[in-house]
Amino acid sequence: MKELPINTQEKLSKKQLACKVHDYLKDVLHEEDEENTAPAGKLKDLYDCHACANHIAQVYLKGIIFPKSEREFGVNEIPDKAELSEIKARVLDTEKRRPPIKKTEKSPEAEYIDPDKISQMEEIRIIDVRTPEKFAENHIRNSVNIPLHRINLNPHIISDDKYSPLVFVCENGTNAEFAAGIAIASGYMNVYYSKM
Repeated sequence: MKELPINTQEKLSKKQLACKVHDYLKDVLHEEDEENTAPAGKLKDLYDCHACANHIAQVYLKGIIFPKSEREFGVNEIPDKAELSEIKARVLDTEKRRPPIKKTEKSPEAEYIDPDKISQMEEIRIIDVRTPEKFAENHIRNSVNIPLHRINLNPHIISDDKYSPLVFVCENGTNAEFAAGIAIASGYMNVYYSKM
C-alpha cells in the first residue's frame, strides 16, 4: 500500500492536509465519500478555499481532522507533530476516528432534485450559488444569484420565509448541496439542491 503523503516535518495547513488525506482515502484506501455533507456546512471557514471545500467536509465528517471549534475548521492552522501523528493514525484505523455526528443520528438533509423538474415546481425560489461572473454567463430563468460565501456569512439573506420551497443550484451540485446544508441548519424547512 502506498504510504500516506504526510511528513511530520512538513508545515502543512489543515486545508492542505485535508486535500492530501481525502485524495489518499479515495485513491489508495478506496473509501466512499460521505453522501450527506450538510452537517459540514456549519463550519464558517469551509468555503475559504472553494477547491478544498469537499476535501475539508469529508475529513471532518469522517472524524479524521478535528475542527478548531464547533463552528470553525481552522483551515490555515498548522498542526504540530503530535496532531499529525494522530491524523495519520485516524486515516489508517477507522476505530480511532471520531465523526461529529454518530451514524445512528438522523441529521437534516436537503433533497436532490433533477434539474428538469425544477421548472415544474410551484412557488419555488431558485438560488444560484455561483459567482456573479458565472451567473452573468448563464443561469436558470427566474433564479437569483446569492454566492455561496455570502450565504455562509449570513444565511438569513436566503429568504424571509423559512417554509417556502428553495432550490440551490450550481454547476455540479456540490456547492449547492453545501448551501442547502447551511439553509437547513439555519431553520429553512423545504430545501432542495440541484446542478445545472
